[in-house]
Order: sequence, then C-alpha cells, then structure tokens
Amino acid sequence: MPINLTAITPELFITTTALIVLLVDLFIQRKEVLAVITLLGIASTFWISLQLVGEEITTFNGMFTLDLFGIFFKMIFLITAALTVGVSAKFLKQEGRHAGEYYVLILSSTLGMMIMSSGTDFISIFLGLELMVLPVYILAGFAKKEAMSSEAGLKYLL
Repeated sequence: MPINLTAITPELFITTTALIVLLVDLFIQRKEVLAVITLLGIASTFWISLQLVGEEITTFNGMFTLDLFGIFFKMIFLITAALTVGVSAKFLKQEGRHAGEYYVLILSSTLGMMIMSSGTDFISIFLGLELMVLPVYILAGFAKKEAMSSEAGLKYLL
C-alpha cells in the first residue's frame, strides 16, 4: 500500500513552521518577527486543514487516518496555539525570555496533539502523546532562573 502524504499535510506544515522559526531565530535580532512567522504558519496550516474537509484518507498501513473528526480537532488545536502565541508575545518581550525556543515548543506540542487526533493505532497515538507532553515538560520549567519554575518542571516530569 503506497503512503499518501496528503493525509499528513497539516502536520508537515506545522513541522516546517517549527523548523523555520528555529532557523530564523538564529539570524535575526528582533524576536517579535518570530511570533508573526509562527502565526502565519499556524494560519496556513489551518487553511490547508480547511481544504482537506471531506477527505477520507488512511495511510501508513492504517495507523493514521484523515477524517472529519481529526480535522475538527486539528482546527481546535491550531486555534488554541494561535491564541497562545498571540497572548504570550508581549509577555516574552517583557520578561526577556527566549522567544524562538518557546514558539518551537508550542508548535511541537501542537504537532503532537494533531498526530493524536488522527492516530488510529496505539503506536501513533502514543507517539503523538509523547510529542505533545515533552515540550510541555520543558515549558513548565521554561524560566530557568526562577526556582518555582524549575520545581514545576521537575514535579511535572515526575
């Protein structure tokens, strides 16, 4: 059975956006641009997901299915990620946090949620769960210099 990459197009867009944000973070001084790039990537992924409404595609030997249920939850996750990025952009600037890593972690966690929503096999659901939870562990302890943040990250991990 051939692999149909149309089913994972939204996931590929989110992954590409995360890689672009990571690379652009290396070369620019104005970190506000990263929020715009992240929001553009999320918006383009949302648009691609809208274009896939009505499709019923199963790929990777039945481990991943693109259907209306998965697309609905992908859209919810994308809206939530966009709201998170929009709300946290000003906070990151005020606190002087590393915006590039933050946005990549948000996108990685969103990618994990999107994989879980279309996963039909235990392995694919577990892969999505781990991809969602590991960035959240890091985000819980994101403020390295604050003791409470490090404690929260450790407690969440344990």
